[in-house]
Amino acid sequence: MVEVLGVEVPGAEALGRATRTLVAFEIGCLARQALQPGQRGRVGAVFARSFYASLAGTEVCVGPPGLGAGPLNLRCRSAPRDWRAAGLREGTAVLAGPHELHLPPHLAISVGEATLWTPPPPGPWSPASLSAGLSALDALLPARLPEQGLGFLALPSRAEAAARSAVAAAAREPAEALSAFLNRAMTENGDRAIPPASEFRALVGLGPGLTPSGDDLLGGALVALHLLDRPDLAEKLWHGIGGALETGTNAISRAHLAAAARGLGGAALHAILNDLVIGKTEVLPARLAAIDRIGHCSGWDALAGAVLALRAASVCRL
Repeated sequence: MVEVLGVEVPGAEALGRATRTLVAFEIGCLARQALQPGQRGRVGAVFARSFYASLAGTEVCVGPPGLGAGPLNLRCRSAPRDWRAAGLREGTAVLAGPHELHLPPHLAISVGEATLWTPPPPGPWSPASLSAGLSALDALLPARLPEQGLGFLALPSRAEAAARSAVAAAAREPAEALSAFLNRAMTENGDRAIPPASEFRALVGLGPGLTPSGDDLLGGALVALHLLDRPDLAEKLWHGIGGALETGTNAISRAHLAAAARGLGGAALHAILNDLVIGKTEVLPARLAAIDRIGHCSGWDALAGAVLALRAASVCRL
């Protein structure tokens, strides 16, 4: 038995000669904060293309370049094709050093040369540019929306689409409450109190998957509110769902929601929102293709939540 960063690790006697070291080329801003020297944690979930490490009260997602940039993501160029096949398991110790992440006894990830990722701010925008962006999006959506999830909520007229699945039907009333809150808060400059949280708290944990559709919808709205320079409304929304988070969803989805509450989402979501608000319409088909590649339908769920906030902003600024 040997010590690694002050922790005794059974079976790690050959750590020095047996450890495979991967080199990370990019690290998200929240992942960077979590990987402070001396932090200890555990692997929380392992998938073929990525795994999550629980550190410093958050979840760091490690994977290949195709993982995409994000606040919690740590991307490596030579990541294994299958982390499970490479021997990684839930519960594996995680130890942060000055320039590396240790997963003893077989793996280390060098982060010393990783570029820090933070989302780029949007360019100057106006009610007219936002309206142009939303109009162009509306023209593209009917042919692009997935059958599953809550992406249909991005459509201006969406009542009939709620019958497409049990998840969509269950989301109808709380999503309407969320939309009503956003419209009212934008119109009244956020002065009125948030509606009873029970009106849209039911979105927390709604749907299957690692990040349920309801969580992604809420996360998209939170990111968009920060982009619209309304952190006050993001805080009200975050406060409204806070009581449901601990038991209503899983740790990984909570970490993504906590990032969204700070205005931090995945790179593909930030890219399309930045283009929408400035009315950069010619790139929207490519941006939607990137949204398609996020999870099963997580990208669309988050985009729908963000569009609810953008529509509320466009109406109140007309």
